[in-house]
Amino acid sequence: TVNKVQKGQPKINVKINNSNVDILIDTGSSINVIDESTFENIKCKPQLSHADTKVFAYGSDKNLKLMGKFHATIETDHKITTAPVYVMKGRYGSLLCYDTSVDLSIVPVISSVADKHEILCNKYSDVFNGIGKLKDEKVKIHIDGNVKPVIQPHRRIPFHIRKQVEAELKKLEKQDIIEKVDGDAP
Repeated sequence: TVNKVQKGQPKINVKINNSNVDILIDTGSSINVIDESTFENIKCKPQLSHADTKVFAYGSDKNLKLMGKFHATIETDHKITTAPVYVMKGRYGSLLCYDTSVDLSIVPVISSVADKHEILCNKYSDVFNGIGKLKDEKVKIHIDGNVKPVIQPHRRIPFHIRKQVEAELKKLEKQDIIEKVDGDAP
């Protein structure tokens, strides 16, 4: 269970290598972090390996001092996972990252927006099929008569992409999106 210890800060008690740790759930964090004092309280102290990663506090440009990292077994009442944990010098608290929170089912992954989109597309598949084309209607393009027409010079296509442009034009013509016109453009 998530316990709100301070205003708006969701904390949870997890076991890291069989030692109880109160840890802040931070879905904005990409790594699990514990401070030096929390590391000292772990009963079965793991061997720390060198941490090549530079770690920054949110909104800071100074990297935090790391003692190292270890691979830990992290568990809640319902789930167990393994993940790397970084140990930083000092007493700053501990963070549980997004990925580990999801693995432990602490933070649910909600994909209802994508589901609604998919349901609508399936329900109206006749409308959402293909490129889309207005049929049996004349389109009137409104042009402001007060604007003076300007002739635009022909834009040259760079030689190295001409074949790609020609292939794309043929594809669009085949899909009936554009049509070839002989003569000057209006």
